[in-house]
Amino acid sequence: MAAPQPIAPGPQTPRSRSKVGCVLGCLGTVALLMVAFFAWLGYAVYHAGTPEGQREIAESHKQDQAEIEAFVGRVKKIAAVLPQRGTADAACPAGTKARFVPVVDSLYLTAVVNDLDPKDRSDRLAKSKLLRDGLSFPESILDAVRGTGKDEDSGFGATWGLSSIKTLDDKPLVVVVRVDAFDLPRVAEGSFVAGSLAGSAVVVDWKGERALCHGVFEAKSSEQISYGGGVRLKVGGIPMPAVGGSDAQEALNKDLKENASSEIGKALARIGAG
Repeated sequence: MAAPQPIAPGPQTPRSRSKVGCVLGCLGTVALLMVAFFAWLGYAVYHAGTPEGQREIAESHKQDQAEIEAFVGRVKKIAAVLPQRGTADAACPAGTKARFVPVVDSLYLTAVVNDLDPKDRSDRLAKSKLLRDGLSFPESILDAVRGTGKDEDSGFGATWGLSSIKTLDDKPLVVVVRVDAFDLPRVAEGSFVAGSLAGSAVVVDWKGERALCHGVFEAKSSEQISYGGGVRLKVGGIPMPAVGGSDAQEALNKDLKENASSEIGKALARIGAG
């Protein structure tokens, strides 16, 4: 039997040489970017330790504190101009468009301006989560507010909260859901106790700190709610929780959230803010 012959590499084509050159070029670019980043990081660490760097950090911290305090002051003023419970609808000025503006609720605003005990704060935020726009009004704003007046860094949450506060400065309108009554739904003996919500959707001039118009609404849980679903997987033969499914309480909360959003939308349309 003849001995196997070695396989000689084929000729390198222009296309293959082009691919190799592209890969090497990309790697070179990444290497340069990494060198530049670490050079910048090293300088930033050095500069922060200098007297000039310390002054810049102190000034930046002072400006951040001023922005947070201004935000809390604005929230207090807005909370004070919300219509009282039992107030009838008030139509919006012509041309008001508020269907796609940030939404927040009075429960959240109360948590911003008051130092609540942990349980009260947790209960309010559990309800607020079903009403507010979590991207525009994240819980990290509360971290930033709680850190006001402290010399030390309050962490990434506070930094993200400050960024959200700065973004809100550019918003002309915000819808504030004034909550009059709110009972969360809950699971009970194979069935559930329905949740309900009553209040008013208030269109607020965020920069002018005044209420423009408002419409009352009520929402409640649907009569029938399904849950579960999702895709059930096995990893190494071991069953895993369903991916994309929901448990009963999660489904109840989601149902009430959707119903509340629908009723708030109807109230806004009724007062001319659709």
